Amino acid sequence: MLSEKQNMIRAFPFTNYDALICDGAIRSGKTSIMTVAFVDWAMRNFNGYNFGLCGKTFSTCNRNIVQPYINLRYAQKRYNMKLRRTENLMEINKGDVTNHFYLYGGRDAASYQLIQGITLAGILFDEVALMPKSFVDQGCARCSVEGSRYWFNCNPDKPEHWFYQEWILGREEKNALYLHFLLEDNPSLSEHIIARYKSMYSGVFYQRYILGLWVRAEGVIFTQFANNPKPWILEAVPRGIKYLTFGIDFGVNHSNTVFICCGIMDKGDGVVVLEEFMRDSTGVAPDGIERDFCDFAKKCIKKYQWIYKDREIKPTYCWTDQPETLTHGIYAAVKREKIPIGVTVARKESINTRIYAKQRMLNQGKWHVMKWCEMVIFSTQNQVWDESKPNKDVRLDNEPKVNDVADAEEYAWEKFIDNMGVRGV
Repeated sequence: MLSEKQNMIRAFPFTNYDALICDGAIRSGKTSIMTVAFVDWAMRNFNGYNFGLCGKTFSTCNRNIVQPYINLRYAQKRYNMKLRRTENLMEINKGDVTNHFYLYGGRDAASYQLIQGITLAGILFDEVALMPKSFVDQGCARCSVEGSRYWFNCNPDKPEHWFYQEWILGREEKNALYLHFLLEDNPSLSEHIIARYKSMYSGVFYQRYILGLWVRAEGVIFTQFANNPKPWILEAVPRGIKYLTFGIDFGVNHSNTVFICCGIMDKGDGVVVLEEFMRDSTGVAPDGIERDFCDFAKKCIKKYQWIYKDREIKPTYCWTDQPETLTHGIYAAVKREKIPIGVTVARKESINTRIYAKQRMLNQGKWHVMKWCEMVIFSTQNQVWDESKPNKDVRLDNEPKVNDVADAEEYAWEKFIDNMGVRGV
């Protein structure tokens, strides 16, 4: 059973529009129905032609478009499909009709070169707002076959985004059919699941991913915590911590070095910020910072490793900010002191990936902080979007007591984002 808007996707090929744009909430049933309609349209109207299937990367294109489609019973009963991974090609056949669907990834500005030279009869862009304009323009320019059409879907971004400005606001000029989706437009989602998705987000992420609005990131980032932090502040260490981890942000620019110790919960159940330390590192030799960290790590391990009595909380790694010379110094000091942790440079996921992950953890009850970690509490309450950069989602970086603490804390748990299921959409 399809919703009214999903049926409108199926009906798009029978209209006079040149393009279809579907935006709105996550999990609202855009991509799967669009892929079905796109392939049916191609196989019904063309034979021996090339088509483009585009994701942000080859792997996301395969994971989000191709694999779900070839596993549909509808597609399996209707077509013969052959996926040629080495050629990034899906060949689809029905009777005397055969068409080729090439997979593309629009990762960055250079990606447009991947699509140059080919002639297409149609192209589908999945999550087009994540792709550079040059790649999308090149893909559209490849569609020179009579009757070719453009198919777009995405979740919203900021209102200054090029796709919103050019294609959504300019849809009449582009002769594009525009459909806006909400979670309720996906009949496969139960009321319980819809309510759960709505509980995962807040602030700008709720507006974009639940309401499907193209809005600018403004004001306080973690509004739910800033307004009422009590639900996330703990007086007693909870059961269920499996690992101790550490994060370090060296005071290169602002002359403050921050150490954070976190407890990673078992089974991806979340993070508890356990301890914190900040020092003014102006004029302090690297060995002074190394001694301070060793003292901090020893104190945390002594306090928490056997706090449960019946089992160990295992010390694991310390993830540090650049530069590597200071990281090597910490590594050597930890080894010399026989502290049972590894030391390596942080993965350094994008700041917005970390912000998004923390938003989801807060909303799902997967992030907590001990009441004595006053710097982390202050930092989480006072992180704000940089309103001087309306064209980008950027965390304001003008207060060391906010940003240095945030970075050190995030380094301590970012490796576990996928395990906790809080990576971005």
